[in-house]
Amino acid sequence: MTEQEIYNHPEFKLIKRILKREFKWIKDVRLDGDPNTYGSVFFLEIVMDPFECAEEEGLTVAHYIHKNIPEKVMYFSVFFVETGEHPIVSNITNEIEKVSDEVKYSPALPEEYKMKTKKSFRIGDYLYEG
Repeated sequence: MTEQEIYNHPEFKLIKRILKREFKWIKDVRLDGDPNTYGSVFFLEIVMDPFECAEEEGLTVAHYIHKNIPEKVMYFSVFFVETGEHPIVSNITNEIEKVSDEVKYSPALPEEYKMKTKKSFRIGDYLYEG
């Protein structure tokens, strides 16, 4: 599939809409790299505001993350003082990851709106655009 086909697909659009609605600090969801690189997944890049997330979720932004300075990281937990073992950070990460599976396997989503490929969406990187 091409990038444009994925961006226009109802399954991708639904995942993006749900993530942005459930997590107000997620500002955009995009493909992360070439969608044809891997045979079983499409990686997504989550564009977020870690400062808004920290305020909403009761977290502390790490000292090396600065307002208005872009930062791209592989793991959500890198943005915060709390580690990936912290229950809030782990729960948020799990909830974000869970959205794509819930959409893909939802009986409420008509078959014609589901991707015809066995590939699933997974989070690749998190990006703060500054």
